[in-house]
Amino acid sequence: MKKIKALTLLSSLALTMCLASCGGNGNGGASKADESTPAGSQTSTASSSQLEKIELTTEGSKTLHVGETLQIKSSVEGVTYKSSNEKVATVDQAGKVTATGLGTASISAEKEGYRKGSMSITVERNPASGKVEFEDADHVSADGWYSTSFFGMEFGTGSATPVTTNDDGTAYIGSFGEGDKETLKFTASKAEQAELLAYIGASSTVNVGEAMSAKFNGADLTIQGEITVDGYNTTWAEVSLGTVNLIQGENTLELTMLAGGLSLDYLEVYGSADTTIATVAAPAKETIAITNAEESLTIEVGDTLQITSETTELTYLSSDETVATVDENGLVTGVATGQVKITAKKDGMYGARVTINVTPKKAVGEIQVEAETGVTEDGAIKATAPWSMGGGTPASGTTISTWPAGETLTVTFEATEAKEMKLYMTGKPKMNSSYQYEDMDLGAAVSLKFNTVDVSLTGKTLPAQALSSGWGADYVQVELGTVNVTVGTNTIAMTAIEDGPELDYFSLKPIVA
Repeated sequence: MKKIKALTLLSSLALTMCLASCGGNGNGGASKADESTPAGSQTSTASSSQLEKIELTTEGSKTLHVGETLQIKSSVEGVTYKSSNEKVATVDQAGKVTATGLGTASISAEKEGYRKGSMSITVERNPASGKVEFEDADHVSADGWYSTSFFGMEFGTGSATPVTTNDDGTAYIGSFGEGDKETLKFTASKAEQAELLAYIGASSTVNVGEAMSAKFNGADLTIQGEITVDGYNTTWAEVSLGTVNLIQGENTLELTMLAGGLSLDYLEVYGSADTTIATVAAPAKETIAITNAEESLTIEVGDTLQITSETTELTYLSSDETVATVDENGLVTGVATGQVKITAKKDGMYGARVTINVTPKKAVGEIQVEAETGVTEDGAIKATAPWSMGGGTPASGTTISTWPAGETLTVTFEATEAKEMKLYMTGKPKMNSSYQYEDMDLGAAVSLKFNTVDVSLTGKTLPAQALSSGWGADYVQVELGTVNVTVGTNTIAMTAIEDGPELDYFSLKPIVA
């Protein structure tokens, strides 16, 4: 009996030691830590991919306009909703999404024990309440000039505000210069806040706020936007002019150019869906009429020319006072050889412009013969206004610009006295294939006859005289030789051996003893 009790005691002691060493608690081998873990579950790392995912659904479009709402439904009850960007969209705890600004936001739903669910929401602008074309604005150029043709402007100066046509038949205003203004008016059916969006073009990358200022109903606007241009073609972009306070009735947008280069197409007003926008077209303006105006007028250095008009109280401007000046009465005085634009302007009217060509002062007995008055057998030689970026200004405003090899230009003039005279030509070399100007060897480039007599051009050079701007070439006068002028008709015939030079005019001057 005592042996049995001792054996039982030893067995119990061994079992207790075994359970302790195995970490058991005598309850099927489960630890106290295991008792706190729900049955059938694993650690968080192992179970994340096995948790049920919250699914978000909606019966509406995920693309909203500002102010619109959308109801989201969750596959799991009791979730917590959050928005990644409340400036774009907010969400309440019932799953109601409200569009607050433009952009994209992610709406998420979370709950412990489930994988997070999400839905992307895009917010776009409301449809525009109305569209107003800048062609209906009042156009005011700083120098008083306004043209209805793109090619009516002076290339590169930005002095005109021409209207050109879009592919859809509407027009845009382009080639603004510093100080030019556009005043656009429209009516709104009610007073409210609205965003103004302008469709603006640029030929080079520009910060619009630095190139243009704006006022709306007299209040300054802050323009934020950059147009990035890659290449030489005009790039168009939508630029926000900011949020404004519309008034019921007539509203006024005033734009002033701080620099040249922008173009304007149309303005869109983004207000409420039930707001009506209507254009108030600028009143029609009369154009100042210059009574003695031709396409161009010519005077010599030191001479004067009176511009006349039936319109009174005009203001006159010269585009280059180093070439010609104009006084308050429209009297033009030639200062130096070149071409100048004289503009007559008056508030409330479209200005008028006259081109003045200032030629060198003729010596006593000098004869000048414009090259473009010459003829060619098949018309291959052509006279045009020169490319302004090529530099220089011809005396008459027109030069022989196209002169193929083998073609002869024949120019005639009348003389009342037979005498020996010096023959000169005024022109400049043609630009080469690398867009550079080089001295032209006239003996190799052209041949010359005066009244059928050969005139040797050996050793004669037409220099590429650089402009002060550093690019392009100016027109230069070169002596060609001594010729015998006869009474009656005289003939100058110049034949291009290579492509001929850009030729302005011939001049015959008396020989001074």
